[in-house]
Parts: sequence; structure tokens; C-alpha cells
Amino acid sequence: MTPLDWSSEFAAARPSDRGIRFVLEACVLLKNSEGSMKTAKKSVVVLAVVFSLFLPTWSASAQVQHLPLSSFIDVQFEAAPWTDPASGNVLVFDLYGARAAIFGLHLGTTVQGGVAIRDLGNGTERVTVNWQTRNAVCAGFNANGEPAFGRLPVEIAAGAPASLGDGHTIVEFTQPSGSPMPTQFEILSGIGGRVAENFMTSVMCQNGELRVGSGFPEGTRGFAQTTQVALLSTGVPTGCPPEKDGDCFPAEKVRFMPTGH
Repeated sequence: MTPLDWSSEFAAARPSDRGIRFVLEACVLLKNSEGSMKTAKKSVVVLAVVFSLFLPTWSASAQVQHLPLSSFIDVQFEAAPWTDPASGNVLVFDLYGARAAIFGLHLGTTVQGGVAIRDLGNGTERVTVNWQTRNAVCAGFNANGEPAFGRLPVEIAAGAPASLGDGHTIVEFTQPSGSPMPTQFEILSGIGGRVAENFMTSVMCQNGELRVGSGFPEGTRGFAQTTQVALLSTGVPTGCPPEKDGDCFPAEKVRFMPTGH
């Protein structure tokens, strides 16, 4: 079945199952793609389509409350370290803009999006946070912990040049009705009765500085890119999609490449 195959089997599936299938098929497309900068741009486009298709379909009768993005962003204080289990690469992205704020950096980092809360009618609510981050700090490392791309906020605060990037992220989780907005740590750790359901992001850090850990000469102009999809609560016993043999993370790719490749 291709991502655009509207077969009777697909049409009969539950909305949540359709969303999972779309995500998995898109991830297969990303993993099978070749090239670097061109493929990275394709990844961002494909993930944008996936994000739009995977958002829950709410009935007209569902009680949905919309909050400003600041209600979620303002309680965050972490950056997101995305890993690639195949290569060992790590990309740290300031997706909330929190680290730049803590170190007093004025890099033009912005976040834009919104929060939707749907009452599930059983004492819990589903929270969907959908936002774009622009001009945020990117720093990458290889499997040995050597710097591979950009600099951390603490280094930038000391005068090092910044490598910036853009990202699109969707987080979905459930929590007891009326709970305050949680931190990233509280969501992923299940604190306060919260259950993380999905965490999806696509990040492109362009026109940055490659470091020696990338395998290219220190200071080479280049880019860092990651696509991450975490399906953490799918309704099956293991919590993971059966189509991927229990893999909750069908996309985990981090790359560091010179500009133009």
C-alpha cells in the first residue's frame, strides 16, 4: 500500500490507525531516500504532510479548548537532544527557545503555534501542541561526543558563533482534566498521570558550522538535519505500531553535511 492508496481497507480503518499508517509509510519514504540537502528538504516537506494528516479528527460535539502557545512554552526550560541510533549522532535543538533565554542570547528565536485541549469525558484530556521554531540554536555531536556542528548556548554566550535552525514539532499527550501545562520532562516521564502519545519533529539547521566530529574540516559551512517520529501510545498491547515490529521510533535520523551536498 502506498501513502496515497485510498483502498477500502484504509478507508475502513480507525482515524488513529490511518494516522499511524501514514506516519510509518512516510518514514519508509524518508529512509529510502538518497542525497543530502535535497533529501533534507524533501524530509521537511514530507513530515509537514504527515503532521497535517496525523492530527486527530475531532467531532463537532467534542469539547475543545484552545490556548495560546505561550501557556506551554513558558514552562519549558530544556533543549531537545535528538539521537540517531544507527550513527550515534546527536542534534541538540533549542525548540522552545528556552536555552537562549536563560543565557540572555538575542538571536531572533521565535516560536509560533497553538495548544488544543480536548475533553475525553473520562476525567482526562488530550493536549495537542503544534508549533514552529525559527532561528533556534543547533549543536551536534558524533557518537564519541565530539562536536560535529554548531555551538551550545553556553559557548555562544562566551562569544562563539551561533548556528541556527528551524523546526516544526507536534506533541500529543493525555493528562488528568484541568492539570497545568507540564514540562517536557514531566510528559515523557509520566509525572502527574500524564501519558505521552506522540512526539514528532523535523529540524533543519542551515548555513551553520561543521566541527571536526562531523568528519569534515573544522569550520566547513554545512547543515544539520533530523527527522524524529515517536509513536508512544498506539492502543496495541506494546504501545508501539505492529507494522514496525514494536518500533516506537520509526524515524530517527541525524545528519551533518557540507552545504551543497
